[in-house]
Amino acid sequence: YKMYSYIVSICSEFLNFKEIKNYSDNISISPNPIKDNIANISLNIKETSNVNIQLYNILGEKVKDLVIDKQLTPNNYNYKLNLLDIKSGIYLIKANINNIVYTKKLIKS
Repeated sequence: YKMYSYIVSICSEFLNFKEIKNYSDNISISPNPIKDNIANISLNIKETSNVNIQLYNILGEKVKDLVIDKQLTPNNYNYKLNLLDIKSGIYLIKANINNIVYTKKLIKS
């Protein structure tokens, strides 16, 4: 687990992603690690926001666009992410909410 955290930290820096720990309640992923092919992404939007969410592999390559340029009003949102076509491994969810970038590690086993 420590090695995974180290790798994700290096990749986040390389990709210019920032994890803002004091705002980590804005986005969550469950279950994580993912054993089936479905993950739930929950967003807590506190003000009207422009939202983009992408999935990246550990090499920094974009794998999927999940939410593209959506204007969301304050509310809780849930998105289902189908990972059937995604190989097992470590991924990063990058959420850009009003130009603040959040990252979360996602593991598919």
